[in-house]
Amino acid sequence: MNKPPTTHTPGPWRISGVRADTDHLLIEHGRSNTKSPLICMLYHDQHRLPMESNARLIASAPTLLVCLTALLSTSDTNADETCRWCGRSMFYEDGSRRTFTYCPSDDCPGFLARKAVTDAEGRP
Repeated sequence: MNKPPTTHTPGPWRISGVRADTDHLLIEHGRSNTKSPLICMLYHDQHRLPMESNARLIASAPTLLVCLTALLSTSDTNADETCRWCGRSMFYEDGSRRTFTYCPSDDCPGFLARKAVTDAEGRP
């Protein structure tokens, strides 16, 4: 299977500009503290939203995407014909086997992780 080309700036991303006297945080590309390409800038809104927590989540996005993609690279079905993520049977109630490689339950952690990856990659 051909992977689509990466359309985002690969990691690592890091937070810079974390100081009590600043009204914004920067997410930059790279590991060093030298000036790096800017990914985004977050401004606080009179401290109603958790700016630093949001910045940490955004900065971790490339790593999260790589990890989720690796975790989802195999079938959801365990040897006992249950979903490895949610434990549901991969059989229909009448006993016939589902033909799904992946669990179709929309509250399954595997389903939600695949949705997050496809959203991040801009795929339908």
